Amino acid sequence: MINEMRIHAVGGAVKSLPTCDSVYGTQEGDTCFDVAKEFNLSTEFFSAINPNLNCDAIFVGQWLCVAGSA
Repeated sequence: MINEMRIHAVGGAVKSLPTCDSVYGTQEGDTCFDVAKEFNLSTEFFSAINPNLNCDAIFVGQWLCVAGSA
């Protein structure tokens, strides 16, 4: 189980970063849309819990967050 909470101050405001509670290792042919759909996530929420993910460049075995908070 992965549970990490970080808080950053941006322009005087406190902003919490996404947390990840569960990950999925990508398989051949996976796309971000397919993974989000498989775990019943909206594409917006999937992107929010994977903020640095480039969906055009995912690779087999890459760990993607599939549960957490944004």
